[in-house]
Amino acid sequence: MSPRRRVLVIGAGAAGCAAAWSLARSAPAIAVEVWEKAAVPGGVATTQHWNGYWFNDGVQGGAPSYHNTLRLHEACGFRPRPVHMTINFGKGPTWWNNYGQALETALIRRLRPEIKRFGELLKRVNRFPWLYICIPIAKLLRWHGFSTDFVNLMVLPLTALFFGTGNQTPKVSAVIVARVFLDPHMRLFAYDPDLLLSSQPLMFAFDALEQIYTSMLQQSSIERVCYGREACSIEPLSDGVWVTDQRQRREHFDQVILATDAETCLQLLGSRASFMERHGAWTGSLLSRRDCNTYR
Repeated sequence: MSPRRRVLVIGAGAAGCAAAWSLARSAPAIAVEVWEKAAVPGGVATTQHWNGYWFNDGVQGGAPSYHNTLRLHEACGFRPRPVHMTINFGKGPTWWNNYGQALETALIRRLRPEIKRFGELLKRVNRFPWLYICIPIAKLLRWHGFSTDFVNLMVLPLTALFFGTGNQTPKVSAVIVARVFLDPHMRLFAYDPDLLLSSQPLMFAFDALEQIYTSMLQQSSIERVCYGREACSIEPLSDGVWVTDQRQRREHFDQVILATDAETCLQLLGSRASFMERHGAWTGSLLSRRDCNTYR
C-alpha cells in the first residue's frame, strides 16, 4: 500500500478550516495537517470573551447568499440566527441609514439626484460587465461627475461594509459593486432610487466563531492541528515542498495550501510569486483565493 500523501494547510482562518475540513472528509488517502500561528482558529473571524459574555468581531454574520458558509456551519452542528440588518453612516449633516422614509436624513435629500443617477449607472455596468470589470468604482464615479460627498459619504462606506476592503475600497471593481445591488445571487441590499437603501435585509448572526472553527477541525479526520506554529518559508522541490516554521523546524509535505492574507502569501512565495501577484492591481483578490490553489 502506498503511503498517504501529506498536505499542509497554512492558516486556520475561515478558508483554511474549510479547506482542511473538506479535504480530510473527502480524501481519506490524504493526511491533512494545519499550521496556525495564533492560539485559536478563525483568523479575522474571531471571538472575544468578556465578563461572562462572548461576541464575534471582525466578522459577525453573513447574508443568505453565503450558501457554502451556512451549509458548512450547519454540517458542524451550528445554525446561524436570522436578523434584519440596520446600518448607520456618519453623524449630524453626514448621517444616513437604511430605515426608510420614516428617518430620511438631510444628506439623502441633498444627494437624491445623484442617488437616482447612480442606479442608472449600476444598470449599465451590470449590462456590460466586460467593459467595466477592470474599472475601480471610485474612478468610474469620478468620470461620470458624481460629487465627492456622494462618493466618500455614501458609496465608499457602503462598499467597505460589503467587502471589508478598508483603504483599498476605492479600487473595488465597479462590476462587483453593481452585482451586490442587482444580481439576485449576490445581492445584499436592494437599490432604492430615492433613498439608496430603504430596507433591512435578512442576514444571519453566527454563533461563537472560535467554537465553530475549533469544532470543525476536531470533527474531521485531520491528522494534526498545530496552533502557535507559523510557517516562515516554503521551498518547492521535485519531491514536494519543504516548510520551515518560526523555530527553524523543517518538515516535508507533498502539497501545501496557502490560506493566509495576501501579504503573508507574498512573503512565503518570495521570488516565486508571479508578476501579477507581486505588482498587479488584483494582488489582493488573487491571493485571497489561495485556498483554492496548491503549491508543490
